[in-house]
Amino acid sequence: MKVVKAAYDFNNRCPLGSAAGYGVPLKIDRNLTSYLLGFKEPVHNVLYASNARGKCEVVILSSMSQIMLSLSRLAEDLILYSMPEFGYFSLPKEFCTGSSIMPQKKNPDVLELVRAKASRVLGCAFSAATIVKGLPGGYNRDLQEIKEPYLEGMSITRACLQVMTLLVGSITANKAALLAGFTPDVFATDRVLELVAEGMPFREAYNHVKVNLSELAQSSPAKAVAKRMHLGGVGNVGIGVLKRMLNAEKKFVTGEQGKYYKTVTELLGVNYPQMV
Repeated sequence: MKVVKAAYDFNNRCPLGSAAGYGVPLKIDRNLTSYLLGFKEPVHNVLYASNARGKCEVVILSSMSQIMLSLSRLAEDLILYSMPEFGYFSLPKEFCTGSSIMPQKKNPDVLELVRAKASRVLGCAFSAATIVKGLPGGYNRDLQEIKEPYLEGMSITRACLQVMTLLVGSITANKAALLAGFTPDVFATDRVLELVAEGMPFREAYNHVKVNLSELAQSSPAKAVAKRMHLGGVGNVGIGVLKRMLNAEKKFVTGEQGKYYKTVTELLGVNYPQMV
């Protein structure tokens, strides 16, 4: 979210008044214009306002790429850990499809498509960046070619966020399979650190655990999790903190959206977005 907000802040500046890139010989109030149009502030340097054309789209697409990288890795994990070999999670059937020939199949098509679409958005960001990189200062017609990848990247990212929100909200965890995944070797490092804390040199503790993994057969996953109570550890994820952060971001988005609607309503003289 911080990356997206940084991109939003980068773009939340009004270029109006920069004209072709040198300003105009008129008594204009760029601060007032920026305020009336709902921007945070004007782009201070008019030369930069012109040369930032295209860069704004690249910055936004880059932030969309970061979102898609996270969604792609989440999709890959869900594909992997929902396979029969693991069975840690069950995917909702409405987000899967059958095979063209094998009736028992439940293919994670949505996740596979999200994984692929991450590459599409990365491609959009790269395409826009390569168009900008070789341009001289000022406006160049090449910049019109950025609009297509920009709109495509934004549309793909939004659609993937929407579908992944629905999918994740319908996933079922298989507790038995998850617990069975805690084989003795999972606890090996914990045991080494316990022995070190008791005074054994690390090398000795390491070698002892290495040849005595059977001692860990009765280790408890719950106890292992409970010991990780440091900030952000699996025993102290801090759901309440995360919820407060999420609510703060939602409040920010709602506030900015409200300002945008108000500005457009005043400019057009209609109740936007209900009527246009």
